[in-house]
Amino acid sequence: RGACIPEQRWLDLSNTRYLIVDKVGDIWHEDVAYDATFAQKLAAGETLLIMPQPFQATALDVLYACEGEAAACAPAVIADDGVTLGAAGTQPVTEFSLTRYGFAAPLTPGSITLRAETALSVRAVTLVDTRTGAFVQVTLPPWNRLLSSDIKLYENTAALPRAFVVGQAVSAPDNAAALALLRDPSFDPRQTVVLTGDERQNTEAFTTEGQNSTEAEQTRIVSYTAERVEIAVNVSAEGYLLLTDAYYPGWTATVDDVPAEIMRANILFRAVAVPAGESRVVFAYQPAWWPGIGVAGAAAWALWLLALLVTRGISRSPARRSARHNVAAARSSADG
Repeated sequence: RGACIPEQRWLDLSNTRYLIVDKVGDIWHEDVAYDATFAQKLAAGETLLIMPQPFQATALDVLYACEGEAAACAPAVIADDGVTLGAAGTQPVTEFSLTRYGFAAPLTPGSITLRAETALSVRAVTLVDTRTGAFVQVTLPPWNRLLSSDIKLYENTAALPRAFVVGQAVSAPDNAAALALLRDPSFDPRQTVVLTGDERQNTEAFTTEGQNSTEAEQTRIVSYTAERVEIAVNVSAEGYLLLTDAYYPGWTATVDDVPAEIMRANILFRAVAVPAGESRVVFAYQPAWWPGIGVAGAAAWALWLLALLVTRGISRSPARRSARHNVAAARSSADG
């Protein structure tokens, strides 16, 4: 329903920081709008922390769908004062269920916690002031709504940085096997990278255990140009630096000025192994044919000069022959 959006983990991995959609994801019911653009699946016992914008409300509406064969799965709702709100009623709205939870008194909640009693998918949360009919839609994390007009603009607060380090890697013999690993629901790009670039390691699956370090301050892009990227890394355990630029032949890498292998990471990107502590990683575009450009350029200039000289020589020859003929004719006339 609404916008067709890839899984959250792919948006995070590809550094997708902003999303623009129209309002087809809004569901209206009894003059209250519910933003169903996003969905948050919760397993039994799992919680979801929501941080609404300041708004004094008397009730909280939750739009959701049960997972599996459960007939009823209304979540428990806990306000920031620790009080569990009572359900004021549940009704069907389109293909979802809508439950309203009432506050004991008008409240401006700083946070709301939803706890799933059974597996469910949360689709929308709206604060409602039943005294006036006013309401405020609450955007499900990790998204933050920046604009709501003819379109909606959201910010992804969970987007991964362009370069980060993970402590676990699994190997795949080819892209088809790598894609199968990536599609596994348990795959988390924040913790694990699928490598297909190292032939030696591709002979069998392997896992490198290390400390996951995905904080932006642990990797810092020092310089970035079309043909050279320098990254400062500081991690407590060895791992893999993942640069979410396209994997492409001709790129080389060094770690502290020592040549390092670039491995195909998650099919699309580049990765190199990095040691614990501080290190400097440099990616440079230096294909094997790169030095030949200078030779080819010099040869082209030489051929051009040679062609120019030959052309000038040919163009001058008829003029010289004509001049010698005119001189000879003049002398013959004078002798006569």
